[in-house]
Amino acid sequence: KVWLVTTHSDQTPYALKTISKRQLMSANQVKGVIREKQIMASIEHPFILPLIGSFQDDDCLYLLLPMIQGGELFNVVHTNTRDGISNDDSIFYGACILEALGHLHT
Repeated sequence: KVWLVTTHSDQTPYALKTISKRQLMSANQVKGVIREKQIMASIEHPFILPLIGSFQDDDCLYLLLPMIQGGELFNVVHTNTRDGISNDDSIFYGACILEALGHLHT
């Protein structure tokens, strides 16, 4: 789940991603989430969300990210009224993904 949260001081919006430890362990995804956190904390690129902070309690892990309106790419491509995007849009999104992946591998 992702929650919209704000700071007390200036009401800056952030996205707080909550991840259940129990679900991570049952799906054998612990190493993957640790790797995701390490990558997000170390990468600086305009197409990759920076990790602002992370913390945990007994039940969940929490990742604090900048609030970016628009949601996930999947929800842009698949909507209630269409299933797909134009060729121009797919070229744009594909180029953005390739640029980010290229940066990760340099």
